[in-house]
Amino acid sequence: MNEARTIPDLGRQMHVAVFIVEGLLSQVKAARLVKAVMERINMNAGGPPAAWTFPVNGRGGVGFTFVQPITESFIVVDAWRDRKTFYLFIASCLEFDSDRVRTMLVELAAEYGLGRIALVKTRIGEEDFERC
Repeated sequence: MNEARTIPDLGRQMHVAVFIVEGLLSQVKAARLVKAVMERINMNAGGPPAAWTFPVNGRGGVGFTFVQPITESFIVVDAWRDRKTFYLFIASCLEFDSDRVRTMLVELAAEYGLGRIALVKTRIGEEDFERC
């Protein structure tokens, strides 16, 4: 039986890391990558993943979007075959170490055929309403 992990301030802020990575990624490898990310940052699946392929009705780029809900929020891979790049979005109500994810991507570079990796990270929360 899974014990609920309740945190009083959960949902008050969101920690976000977005990576852009050179390389072609299949949906199977995206699923493996997301699972590895969850393990690396100690997050848990919040349900089954879902994926959509593009283009749809002649619209959109060529690729897929893979979404994994986690109990802390979500992880998304948005892969662009025609651009040979993908984006890895990690959004969590709990702080996580994005540098550990970057290190993991570097470690997986040869196996996954990855090239350059760039990272943008931020945090946004209820206190940001005051700036509006």
